[in-house]
Amino acid sequence: MGPAGPGARPGLALLLLLAGAQVSAAASPPAPPLFNVSLDAAPELRWLPVLRHFDLDFLRTTMAHILGLLTRRLSSVQARRRPELAFVAALGSVGLEDGRSGWFDLQVRCHQRHALPQTFWVRVARRVSPAGSTQSGERSPHPRCRNKAPKWVHALIGKVVEELARFLPQPFTDEIRGMCEVLNYSLADCLLLNLVYESTAFCTSIVAQDSRGHIYHGRNLDYPFGNFLRKLTVDVQFLKNGQVAFTGTTFIGYVGLWTGQSPYKFTVSGDERDEGWWWENVIAALFQRHYPVSWLIRATLSESENFEAAVYKLAKTPLIADVYYIVGGTSPREGVVITRNRNGAADIWPLDPLNGAWFRVETNYDHWKPVPKKDDRRTPAIKALNATGQANLSLETLFQVLSVFPVYNNYTIYTTVMSAANPEKYTTSIRNLG
Repeated sequence: MGPAGPGARPGLALLLLLAGAQVSAAASPPAPPLFNVSLDAAPELRWLPVLRHFDLDFLRTTMAHILGLLTRRLSSVQARRRPELAFVAALGSVGLEDGRSGWFDLQVRCHQRHALPQTFWVRVARRVSPAGSTQSGERSPHPRCRNKAPKWVHALIGKVVEELARFLPQPFTDEIRGMCEVLNYSLADCLLLNLVYESTAFCTSIVAQDSRGHIYHGRNLDYPFGNFLRKLTVDVQFLKNGQVAFTGTTFIGYVGLWTGQSPYKFTVSGDERDEGWWWENVIAALFQRHYPVSWLIRATLSESENFEAAVYKLAKTPLIADVYYIVGGTSPREGVVITRNRNGAADIWPLDPLNGAWFRVETNYDHWKPVPKKDDRRTPAIKALNATGQANLSLETLFQVLSVFPVYNNYTIYTTVMSAANPEKYTTSIRNLG
């Protein structure tokens, strides 16, 4: 996989735009390490060859720190606007009065698929003592935790983890279990780490067609805690029968994919969609066998035979969260943004090059609504694409578009550019390495 960004020669207009934006991108951003993961191996063993290339103590420490930061982030005031996060925050400030009885109610009610109003968690809260104190009088450890998840989170996941493991889609759970054993990490923590990633990714994705009908796809993945995640970012080639079945970019310990390519078939990326209230919490959705959004990307890369099949699967499969899926194919007009609700597609937004719509830009907002002024990455991306021009579009110039501020910003972990028709050009660059 060769670098796409460093050798770019965009037009004069784009060069002026980049200079005016004061882009601080490195001249030659490094690629992440590339590893093979054999899907022919048992799920518990698949990631072991990758883990051997890392210092396990470093991985344990880094993952624990990220987990602690993520779970504390869930209890922020901003997160409480989403009920599943508000639930986690509420449990973080109270202690169980009758643990056994409370967890029994939780597990029973999680099975009541058709009776899960928001008042569900009020009933759960009645099982806990007020004022954030446990029976022993100690405050919840949540505000003081530093390098690990709070004890109440351990308790929550630990009580239901074996039951959750039976309902989560395979082979993902067994892969997580195998990594946990090597890292001497609890399955509860590993599952939590994989699930909380689903709610906090911010991104920019672009799918575009050049004047010759070639399809290009690029994305920036923006995420907090970049100092840690950049060290865990890897490109992975997933092998079937010794051949590359699909490629993706992910973090060590995380089995899902937010970015990936099925060679000569399609490319896909996912952007978080923070829209509305969840009427069912994450755990209940998992009991209903709904997919985490990044797990569905990987399943689609593994199973779908072409662009149309991928779009159908990504649009129809029930999910645990809203999301935007961006898909690129190998033929003219094969590009689409799928705006997802948990149970299906809210909108399908395809390329329409015959009418001038030769690109689609998706950040983290519905394309038919105005973007908030405080986070307008859409407008600079559109301006950069128009300055580039359809005739000059390539992976190199697309990389430059993704390097325009604030499309590229301090939270950008990596940039990937790809084209399913030329799978050998799949390129990921680590950004903001100082």
